[in-house]
Amino acid sequence: MNKRFLTKLFSLMLALSLVLPSFGVNQVFATDSTTEVRTSSETETPASKKLTRFAEKQYSVEGVVGEQKELVLRGFAEDGSELDLDLEAEIPEGWKPYVDVTAKGNKLTIRDKGKAWSSQCIVNDKSNKDVTVRIYIEFKEATSNDPFVGTLAEWNFDKNTNTLKGFKDKNNPTEVVIPKTIDGTPVKHIDKDAFKFSSFGGNVKKQNYKADYTRGN
Repeated sequence: MNKRFLTKLFSLMLALSLVLPSFGVNQVFATDSTTEVRTSSETETPASKKLTRFAEKQYSVEGVVGEQKELVLRGFAEDGSELDLDLEAEIPEGWKPYVDVTAKGNKLTIRDKGKAWSSQCIVNDKSNKDVTVRIYIEFKEATSNDPFVGTLAEWNFDKNTNTLKGFKDKNNPTEVVIPKTIDGTPVKHIDKDAFKFSSFGGNVKKQNYKADYTRGN
């Protein structure tokens, strides 16, 4: 091939490469013996979206001791689109003895540890750990609609002697229904001061409970 022709062709290709964009076009390279055409393209990968806010400012969960609760959270990116969350949960040290929280995707599984207690945990999404939400958790003792079945959460009861000593909070009502059992233990005795309380003036008021004594026998 004419060497002079190849030189002119190379000069022309060089000039074109200087004025055309550097990507998304055919780039031509010439040598003394061959001409190589190579296509190059540059693809930009979209940036992953990050969580900017949860659907709620805080969440609350209530249950009874021995019950497992589940909570599904929702979160949004800066443009308002909803995200597929990948949650993490942290329980502050002081509440670890009372509750266990595990996270999978956008769902939390919450279990008590056998105690009636109020506790908390802090949750974030792995896409942005700076955005957190607090979960307030409360597990209570199970209650019964049967007025003759009581729980230790309500009554001051000595299981060893089967003796009912009143209410734990000392705020006795004017009428009392004595349960037959408390936490499965029969009520056999009632302490002589079980249903008395002092007013702010120091007076002791007797409660109307005598008619119900036989219900504990």
